[in-house]
Amino acid sequence: MIYLLGEILNDEDIKILTDYADPLLKSLTKKDHLLFFSSAALVKKPEFIDLLEGMPFSTVILDGDVSMYSVVDGLAPDRRLGKGAFKLSDSVSVIADGGLFRIEGLKILVCCVGDADGRQNDNYNKRTDAMRKRFAKALRTNGSKVDHIITDIPPHRIAFRIIKYCSFDVNSVHFDRLLHEAEFKSWFFCNFRRDKALDNKFFCVFRKLTPINISDSENS
Repeated sequence: MIYLLGEILNDEDIKILTDYADPLLKSLTKKDHLLFFSSAALVKKPEFIDLLEGMPFSTVILDGDVSMYSVVDGLAPDRRLGKGAFKLSDSVSVIADGGLFRIEGLKILVCCVGDADGRQNDNYNKRTDAMRKRFAKALRTNGSKVDHIITDIPPHRIAFRIIKYCSFDVNSVHFDRLLHEAEFKSWFFCNFRRDKALDNKFFCVFRKLTPINISDSENS
């Protein structure tokens, strides 16, 4: 099974794992995958990767600050997941770029662009623009159909259903188009530090261990 948490960014967040805040974590095995967003600064710490390697489950770390590219130089690609995924240890991988990945047979579209508010600079703009293009290309090459979508921020119109007065964000508005272009079962995101489900299709994930459901694509 695949499970998703929100963000693991500091020592307090790490306690969610080490203290087994959700007892279900103890029952997982290396055949199961836990996904969460994190930062390049934390992933660069060998003790953090050693901790994850010692957990009973396998881990896939998602780029939570649009800087994970800085940690993957020299790492072996994780071809089992797809282009843009790299091995940090035997059971810990990191996804450093957006694209289409296969995890436990599911087609999962991942795009981590960060909150554009207050971060406008040439380097950030170039990287997020390139990531959005890879994201769109990965969707088109798969016939606009995937099992699940995971992004750090939600589509803008979904954000308004969670926080009434959310600010305008060029990246979340870009994701609005995908609501019409993509065929998907569920969309997961983590930006609002709360756990909330909308229409049993959109899931804001923070501290709740959230399962990513098995889909018919396993048999296709």
